[in-house]
Amino acid sequence: MEVPVFVLGVLFEKARPDLWVRRHWARLGLRPLVGVRLPVSVALAGVEARRLAVRASTLLVLWVLWKVLFPGFPTNAYDGVNQLVGFSLAFLGVGVMLLLASIGGRDRGVEIVQALPAGGRARVSSWLVLLGVLAVVEYAALLVHRYAADPPAYAALLPGAWDLVQGPAMLVGGGVLGLLAARRLPAWVAAPLCLFASVAWVGVLSNTFERTTMLTPVVEWVRYHDDPTVVVLEPGSFAWHNAYLLGLCALGVVLLLLLESSRRRALLGAAGLIAAGTAVAGALALP
Repeated sequence: MEVPVFVLGVLFEKARPDLWVRRHWARLGLRPLVGVRLPVSVALAGVEARRLAVRASTLLVLWVLWKVLFPGFPTNAYDGVNQLVGFSLAFLGVGVMLLLASIGGRDRGVEIVQALPAGGRARVSSWLVLLGVLAVVEYAALLVHRYAADPPAYAALLPGAWDLVQGPAMLVGGGVLGLLAARRLPAWVAAPLCLFASVAWVGVLSNTFERTTMLTPVVEWVRYHDDPTVVVLEPGSFAWHNAYLLGLCALGVVLLLLLESSRRRALLGAAGLIAAGTAVAGALALP
């Protein structure tokens, strides 16, 4: 089914429905957002969103998300609980990371962007705004799936509203990591390096040193067991794990701003405070 969906995405991209809508508005004499002054970062985020919205891969990603989040809960707790917090959402974060690592450093019209009052910060801020919007959309979809679907037999094990933050945090964190690499490395180095670092991070801390699983970006609540009726939860604090992830995201944002700003003292102070808070949250998340 993925192949026909991708083919439809290619046709969608070639048809460029956004151009048709703009031409139709022009014939009617309509100009959207006339007189509305948007911040530079928001305006640039809109440009990037329009670029991504007409890509063939966009329709495929939306279809995969629909298949993952909205078919209802599986019968066993391992699949049902981890559907909301596990590797299916981590793969989405990895996809965003690879995308931004590939194109985040390739500024179109870079001379124009650098000439803006905010300089390169406007470009970085636009990506952060877009990541924030995507995270909110993902969180809303997770909330709908968690509370609107018919509750399964293991409903008491399902994550709550705060616990669902793990998925959006992985999306933002993956995007920020991709941007950090893209701002200093060529795309052909940044993308595979980010992928290797992510796999090593999860593999070493969750497999080699099992007690440090809570320090990885993705933690599946229910451990796999050959008998699906046996439910074993991952030890540690999931709430503090989410605080740890948000701290890493905030630290990555500060590092991005440091790369583009000449006023570094305040940012360095903020980075130190965030790093200390993140270390505390990580320690409290451990079993």
